[in-house]
Amino acid sequence: VICVQYCAVCKQLSSICVQYCTVCKQLSSICVQYCTVCKQLSSICVQYCTACKQLSSICVQYCTVCKQLSSICVQYCTVCKQLSSICVQYCTVCKQLSSICVQYCTVCKQFHLNVM
Repeated sequence: VICVQYCAVCKQLSSICVQYCTVCKQLSSICVQYCTVCKQLSSICVQYCTACKQLSSICVQYCTVCKQLSSICVQYCTVCKQLSSICVQYCTVCKQLSSICVQYCTVCKQFHLNVM
């Protein structure tokens, strides 16, 4: 949730914030790296850093698990609308860094294989 809220305001800060917004939607491990950079930007960045430290572990955990399951999981934000309704539903949930990430990757992989 904090990630979604931050993305809404980051465009008002600096180019690096805009760059982060793009990456954040992809649930990249750069989330952890960004925590270091944001302290140099503004008060809202420092505020986000506090929350980021609390979310970073699950973010890194998801990125690792997702890459282990299938390539479709890593690219799902781009292709999920082509797969099924549960993929579309997951796109919204995943932005909240939900634990359903692992569940979705399994379902999405199975669905993708069935389609193939």
